[in-house]
Amino acid sequence: MKAAIVPPPLLAALLAALGAAPLAAAAQCDLDRAQRLMAQQPPPTAQIDALLLQCRDVAAADYRVDLLTGVRARDEGRLGDAAAALSRAHQQAPGEPAPTLELAVTYEFQQRPDKARTLYEQVLRADPLSRAARLGLARVARQQFRPDEAEAIYRQLLATSPDDREAQTGLAMVALQQRRYDLARERLQPLQAAWPDDPEVQAGLAQLAQGWRYRLDLMAGRDDLFTGDSNRLLADLEIAMNARDVFRATYVNNDRELVSLDPRDRAVLPLNSGRLSWLRRVPGQYFWEVAYEYRQHDSVEDEQRVELNVGHELGGRVQGFAGVRQQFGATPAHDRLWHLGLSVPTSTWTYATLVAYHGDPTFGTNTTAYIADLTYERERLQLTAGVGYGTDPDNFISHVRGVWPLPHRQAITFGIEHRTLGNETELIAGWRLEWQ
Repeated sequence: MKAAIVPPPLLAALLAALGAAPLAAAAQCDLDRAQRLMAQQPPPTAQIDALLLQCRDVAAADYRVDLLTGVRARDEGRLGDAAAALSRAHQQAPGEPAPTLELAVTYEFQQRPDKARTLYEQVLRADPLSRAARLGLARVARQQFRPDEAEAIYRQLLATSPDDREAQTGLAMVALQQRRYDLARERLQPLQAAWPDDPEVQAGLAQLAQGWRYRLDLMAGRDDLFTGDSNRLLADLEIAMNARDVFRATYVNNDRELVSLDPRDRAVLPLNSGRLSWLRRVPGQYFWEVAYEYRQHDSVEDEQRVELNVGHELGGRVQGFAGVRQQFGATPAHDRLWHLGLSVPTSTWTYATLVAYHGDPTFGTNTTAYIADLTYERERLQLTAGVGYGTDPDNFISHVRGVWPLPHRQAITFGIEHRTLGNETELIAGWRLEWQ
C-alpha cells in the first residue's frame, strides 16, 4: 500500500505559536508579516524569503525564524533543509508544540516514522488532548503498518467530534490498508460527496480503484535446455489476508523431465509441482516468508522442499535479505541452496538488486552464482533487466522480465532468460488478473 498522505503544515498550531511569542527586533524583522504572507494562497515566496533572510541577520536566536524557514523548505520539497531548520527551532524551544509538530510532519514526509512517533508522543505527554499530535500519531501508525492502533486513535477522535473530517478519512485509509475494500468504499463515498477536492480522499479513491485482495497469474512457457525442450504451464494465486500477510499457492506443469544447468537450481524439472507460502511484509522495515514445495516425477523419486526467506531494512531504504532452501525425500537428499542479497534504491522509480547464490545440488558439484538486476517500478508497471555469472564452470546469465499493466486490474507478464552453459533459454508469458 502507498504511504499515508500527510496534511498541509499545521497552520493552526503554527499561527498560535507565532502570535503568542514576543517579536524580537520588530523594527528590522517583521515575522508577523512573514507569517501572514505564508497563510496566503498562493504565498508570495519572494517576499517571504526576503523577510526571513532579514530576520536571520537580526533575530537568529528567535526560534520562529527557523520554524518558518523549515516550513518554507518543506513546501518546496527540500525535506533535508526543512528537517535541519525545524530541528534547530525545536532545540531552541523544546517546550513549544509548533516546531515539534512541524518537525514530526517533516519526518513523515521523509518516511522516518520512528522519529515522528517520538515527537508526537512528546507533545502528547504535555497535552494528551492535542488533536494535531493524535492525528499525526495515527498517520505514523499507518506508515508503520499498525492499522489497529491507527483505527483506535481515529475512533477516539470521532467519539468527541463525530464530524472530524480527517479522522473520518483516516478510518477509510485504514480500511484500505487492511484490504477491506467494501468497508473502504462505504467510508470514502460520503466523503467524496461532501469534499470532492480533498487530496487524501482522492488518493484513497485511486488506491481503491487499483487495490486487490486476490491476484491470479496464468502463464505458459518453454524451456530449451541442453538435454531437450519442455513446455510449461503455471498458475499462481496470491491472497492478501490483511495489511501485512500474503498467502500464495503455485502450480507448475512441465511436459518433460529434463536436467537444467541453472547454477541456482541444478535439478530435474518436475512433471508437476505445487508450492505454498506465507509472507509477512512491512514495507520499509522487514519481511519473512516460509514455503513448502512438492515436486512429482516419473524418472526419479519425488522431492519435497522447504524454504525460509528473511529481509530487513539496513538504513537509507537499503534492504538486506537472505534465505535457505532445503530438499528432502529424494535420494541423495542433500540439495540445499543459500542466497544473500542487497536491494539499493538508485532513483525515485528504480532500484538495484545484488544476489549471491551457493548451491549444494543433488546432482553434480557445488555451484555459485552472482546476479545483478536493475528494476523500474511505478504504480503497476514493473520492468527488470539483469546479468549474472555462475562459476565452475563458467556460465553467463542474462534475463528480462516484467509486468505490463492493462485496464481493469489486468496485466501482461513475461520473462526470458538465457544461460551460456548448455545454451539454455527459458521463455514465459501470461496474463494477470486482480480483484477485490
